[in-house]
Amino acid sequence: PKADLARLIDGLRPLMQQFPAETPPTMFEFTTVLALRYFEEQHCDMVIWETGLGGRLDATNIVTPLASVITNIGWDHQQWLGDTLDKIGAEKAGILKPGVPAITAALPGRGLEIIEQTARKVGTPLTTEGRRPACPSPPSPSTARINESTPPPPSPPSVRWFGKYLSMTTRSCAG
Repeated sequence: PKADLARLIDGLRPLMQQFPAETPPTMFEFTTVLALRYFEEQHCDMVIWETGLGGRLDATNIVTPLASVITNIGWDHQQWLGDTLDKIGAEKAGILKPGVPAITAALPGRGLEIIEQTARKVGTPLTTEGRRPACPSPPSPSTARINESTPPPPSPPSVRWFGKYLSMTTRSCAG
């Protein structure tokens, strides 16, 4: 509601005045903080939080999520994210966090490899759409496999969203 928006903006004015005039927060950074404050006030149990432009340097990347999603990698925003799909994929992979499960629909040769590499480096359990999860740590080339004998960890609670139940599970990897 407009009244909430006006109140939240007024509440952020003192913080905005602390920034030097030559380097104020961007509009996107401001609205990110505004949204986070609103969600906190509303006592939201869960928020679907979409990254703006890219990922690695995006204002929304200050949040540590329950899970991360990287959809397919395309040529959008290449003037800011890079001139190859790997460069764009690397920027998008910047949202991956240690131990936080992630899923991607990126395709081989279209950014998937850099996302998998970043997931291993960061320690992110990664599931690729239609494929088994990638190991979060660099596996030995001769022994990399899914550890079928280890049961998966419990999945996060189901989330009711527009009448549908969503859930995500991860599987353990052994190197």
